[in-house]
Amino acid sequence: MATHQHITANATSSIFLILSVFALATSPATAQTTYEPLTPFDIDYKSPEKAVRLSLFSTLIPLAAGGGMVLAGLAADGNSEILTAVGLTTGFLGITFGPSVGHSYAKSSGKGAVGIGIRLATSFTGGVILALPKTQDQYFSFSGQRTRRNSNKTGIVAGILFSATAISAVHDILTAGKSAKAYNSRNSQAITRLTPTYFARYSAPGLSLQISF
Repeated sequence: MATHQHITANATSSIFLILSVFALATSPATAQTTYEPLTPFDIDYKSPEKAVRLSLFSTLIPLAAGGGMVLAGLAADGNSEILTAVGLTTGFLGITFGPSVGHSYAKSSGKGAVGIGIRLATSFTGGVILALPKTQDQYFSFSGQRTRRNSNKTGIVAGILFSATAISAVHDILTAGKSAKAYNSRNSQAITRLTPTYFARYSAPGLSLQISF
């Protein structure tokens, strides 16, 4: 009989200990609400402002550096052709590829590639036109042959092509932010978080479901 009472007492003590541990774990002092606010990084957020800055500075910095090298080459004794060529190449790369950097950052490589193609075609064609020998109109008079260089037409065509290059560059810089917004819109699916919490009203632990759209 004594042995039976001892076993019952031990069982009761064990149950009491388990209940005490459970109550301690779920008490308001230890089970606190752990809300973690969603941040832009949860959806691989692309900043529209950063996209515009990337396109802008990736264009202006090479253009400024290239322009400086061209001026330095022209001002050098004997006109440094190598420095001038490097400057022209740097500016060409900047105006061609720079405006598309923001679109690449915004995961819109298609738009960036279209802009690169337009600027590559227009700027290269304009440069070739300026580099070609000037056409000549031949005039004859009683005193002999008179030649006049007709460079106005080629200059106008090259100017139109370079203007198209500049317009394309400005367009891509200004629309880089839209590419970032479009990326965020495509990837802003509902995000859920399940966190442990304590409901004081019901004096019970539970789970908190947080949904962000």
